[in-house]
Amino acid sequence: MLEVKEKAVRFAHEMWNDESGELAARTVLVGVNFDLTARKARNLPADVRERAAAMMEEHSIIRT
Repeated sequence: MLEVKEKAVRFAHEMWNDESGELAARTVLVGVNFDLTARKARNLPADVRERAAAMMEEHSIIRT
């Protein structure tokens, strides 16, 4: 988890080569809480933002 906002989270995903221990691939993604009926972004529920923030603190070794 890299960033938590009102309506979105930004996070990284990494894949490592088991044999060499080298980083094989990395991507940074953005997830948006999107209301399909209203067709617009909505605020993330408070508990989701809190859990995402806790994940960010727990895994703070990953930085972009």
